[in-house]
Amino acid sequence: MEWLISYRFKGEPRHMKMNTRDIPNIKAIGFSIYTLEFPGEKRPSRSSEAIQDWLADCNIEVTDVRLLRRTGGAEAPYSQLLPGRDSS
Repeated sequence: MEWLISYRFKGEPRHMKMNTRDIPNIKAIGFSIYTLEFPGEKRPSRSSEAIQDWLADCNIEVTDVRLLRRTGGAEAPYSQLLPGRDSS
């Protein structure tokens, strides 16, 4: 499955695409965003219960998770994948 993750980093809206076999959990989303925003930095060990507090400490707020497609297929232009854009 392909997902569009919307989040804010230091108050700035950002987006990330994520591929998973199932619905992504907050820990997988958080670590994926952290890896994107802090390349090369070691991820601290966190329990799933503490992940939202850790994300807040990193100035990251997940705002939306949307399913883009269930299976692989032709890629749409990225601009059409952003929230509020017409995909036709």
